[in-house]
Parts: sequence; structure tokens; C-alpha cells
Amino acid sequence: MHTHSWRKAWPGAVAAGLLALWGCAVIGVRARPEVDDSWLARVPESQLSGVQDAQARAAAARDAATRADVAWQDAKQALAVSRKQAQVIHAREEAARSALELAQSSGNVDVIRQAHAEVEAAEMAGVAASADMAAREQAVRTAEAQEHLEERKVEAEEAKVSLAEYEALARSGEAHAKELSEAEFQAAVADAQARVADAESVLQQQSCRLDAARAQAEQLRAQAPGYGGAGGQTQ
Repeated sequence: MHTHSWRKAWPGAVAAGLLALWGCAVIGVRARPEVDDSWLARVPESQLSGVQDAQARAAAARDAATRADVAWQDAKQALAVSRKQAQVIHAREEAARSALELAQSSGNVDVIRQAHAEVEAAEMAGVAASADMAAREQAVRTAEAQEHLEERKVEAEEAKVSLAEYEALARSGEAHAKELSEAEFQAAVADAQARVADAESVLQQQSCRLDAARAQAEQLRAQAPGYGGAGGQTQ
């Protein structure tokens, strides 16, 4: 059987493409305008409800980013398990081939037939293990894209906090509001939201690739008797 080429069918170019897509979202990022805390402190508490709401949304976004980072780390750990299992299975492949060579030297037809069957089963398991590992690698890239998206959402919510602070300052009549530009705050929000959209596009692409990798892994696992994968279904 010629199965070794499948293991090389998932090149690192996918990761390079991910970095290229993210690069488009990083170029041209402008500094976010902010309201000085001492100025905001002069605004009556009763006029800060909009700021408080924006801060709550930003806090929720930071929580989501933390959870996404944890999921990314979990995906890396699952990949490490998959790699170890793949190493074991590929070692069994080599052992099966060595056993076949010995069987062939014996000239015993039944022994040779059995050795051939064991090599075939070992190779099928090897292909399945490689597919499982490829799916795990794609799961890591997808989790990374999710974490990146959540970070961009944090930036967007923080930009909205700054805008809400400016609006509260301006409505209060605080003199320092005249030193700031509402257009700059609005532009910062628009820029942040554009980066969110870019990150969502990257995640969608990575998610599609993950679906395809999982389907391939599932198909090859079904064709490899006795192979259960690194913990079963790739997550």
C-alpha cells in the first residue's frame, strides 16, 4: 500500500495563510482616543449610565477572550496527545513491516499471508492516525482564530467605552470635551469593528477547514479496524 504521501497532505502553508489574513487586519491600526479619567470624574454619576453599560459589555468581551484562550490551550494539549499516539502507531507500522520481511524469509505461505494482513492493518491505522493529527492541528488553528476574534471584540468594546465616555463628557458640558474630536472616537470604533469583521472571516475559513479535516479523519478511522484515535472524535 502507498499511504505515506497522505501524511504530508496538510502543509504548513495553512498557518502561513492564516498569518497573512490576520496581517490585513493589523496594518494601519490607529491609536484609540481616550478621555482623561480626571475629566470624566467631573461628570455626575447619574450621567454615566451609558459608560457603565459599555464597560459591562467590555468586561463580558474580556471574559469571552479568556475562555477562548483556555480553549486554544486545550486544543494544543489534545494535539500533543494525538502526536504521541501517532508516533506509537507509526512505530507499530515499522514493526509490522519488519515482521513481514522475516515471514518472507521463512517461505511459509500462511505466515507470510498473516504478516501481509498485519502490515495492511498497521498502515491503515497509520493513515488514520495522521488524519486524526491533521484534524487536531486544524483544531488548534481554528481555536487560535477564535481567540484572535475575541481579542478584536475586546478592542471594539473598549473603543465603544471611550466613545461613551466622550459622549457623557460632552453632554455634561465639561469644558475639556472641546479639546476632543467626536469624529476620532467614532472612527476608532469603526476601525475596531472592521478588524472584528476581518477576524470573523478568518475564523469562518478555519472552521470550514476544520469540518473538512474532521470528516476526513472520521472516514479514515472507520476504515482502520481497531483504531480509536486520540481519545476518539477529534474536538
